[in-house]
Amino acid sequence: MIDYSIFDSFPVLESERLILRRVTLDDTDDMFSIYSDKRVRNFTGRDPVKEKDEIVEKITLMNNSFDNQVGVSWAMTLKSEGKYIGNVGLWRLIKEHHRAEIGYMLAYEHWRKGYMTEAIKAVVDFGFNKMKLHSIEANTDKN
Repeated sequence: MIDYSIFDSFPVLESERLILRRVTLDDTDDMFSIYSDKRVRNFTGRDPVKEKDEIVEKITLMNNSFDNQVGVSWAMTLKSEGKYIGNVGLWRLIKEHHRAEIGYMLAYEHWRKGYMTEAIKAVVDFGFNKMKLHSIEANTDKN
């Protein structure tokens, strides 16, 4: 059984260099930079966003997902400066199968620094040990 107590208050996760916290409207500009970057969006199967309104909708969707107990998405921030550099989340929660899909996006200038590996380890640990998931799935791009 999935442990729904995780939805009582938003879980903040911490790793060596990152703090994973709830996404807020204060993240709109940094998020827009990432979601409008063709290099980043190239691997998501989606076109880059063109308007900041799309980001506001995305933030609302991410937060509603948590509030409705169907997923949890974190803003990835650098501990050293609190800067938003991406997001990671467990979504497409299938409660009866105790499974979720993991998804993530990282600013291009932070690629190949190990941040995503660090974030994924924290999220996978949370998914299995706190949420009591049985499986976590990821879709990948062959490139």
